[in-house]
Amino acid sequence: MSKPIIGILSRVLGEYDKDINYIERCFVSMDYINAIESSGGTPIILPLVKGEENLRKFIEGIDGLLVPGGIDVNPLRYNEEPLEKIGSVSDDIDEFDIKAIRWANELKKPILGICRGLQVINVAFGGSLFQDLSLKSGSKFNHWQKAKKDTPTHSIEIKPGTRMFNLLGNNAVVNSYHHQAIKDLAEGFIASSFSMDGIIESIEKVNGGYVLAVQWHPEMMFNSHENMRKIFLDFIEECKKQNQGGNLMIKIRNYILQS
Repeated sequence: MSKPIIGILSRVLGEYDKDINYIERCFVSMDYINAIESSGGTPIILPLVKGEENLRKFIEGIDGLLVPGGIDVNPLRYNEEPLEKIGSVSDDIDEFDIKAIRWANELKKPILGICRGLQVINVAFGGSLFQDLSLKSGSKFNHWQKAKKDTPTHSIEIKPGTRMFNLLGNNAVVNSYHHQAIKDLAEGFIASSFSMDGIIESIEKVNGGYVLAVQWHPEMMFNSHENMRKIFLDFIEECKKQNQGGNLMIKIRNYILQS
C-alpha cells in the first residue's frame, strides 16, 4: 500500500519586498512536514484557493487532513463581536479552513488539528472561543511560553477512556503558544485533556470519523519527546485505512502531462 497522502492547509504570509512592494506567500512550517514524513505519511501543502471546486478536489484526493496553527479565528464566525485583545484575523483563511474541515469530515477523512487547528475545528462544528485567555475565569498560567519551542512548560491531565489517554496516559507536559481557547465545546466532541487552570487542551469527535485536535504543538516536540510522536503515528495509521494513497499524486501527474 502506498504511503497515505496528508494534506496540510497552508497559511499566508504578507510582507513588503523592496522590488515588488507588498506580496503574499503561502507557507507551512517545516515542523509539520517533518512530523508527517517521519511518521510514514506523504505531506502535501494545500494552497489557499478561493474556488470551491479546487478545494473539494484537494480534499477528495488526500487520505488525511492536518489543520495547523495560525492567526485568530474571526469571532463573527461564532456570533461574537471582536473584543479589545483579538489578534489578526482573515476571512479568506477562515473560509478555507472551515470548508476543508467540513468536507474532510463529510468524506470521512481523518483530521488532525493543532493550536489554531483545534480552535477552528471547534468553530467549524458550532463551538465558540475565548477571544483572549484573560476572559477565562481561573486562567492564570502563562500559555505563551518564552522557552525554546520544544520545551514543555506546563502539565495537562488526560481523561481516562479517551483516545488521548490511550496515546499519552494520565498526564503529560506540553509546550504552549496560544492566547485563545475553547469556550463552548462543539456538539459531538469531548474534551480529552485540560491544563491545570482549566483550559481545554485536546478534543476528540465522539463518532462519525476520526477528528483529533490539540492546543499545544506536538510537531515542535516531535524530535525531542518520543511520546509526542504517538499523536502523529496514530493519525497516519487512521489515514492508511483510506486505501487511496497516490490518488492525488496521480491526478497531479496526469494534469501536468496533459497540459
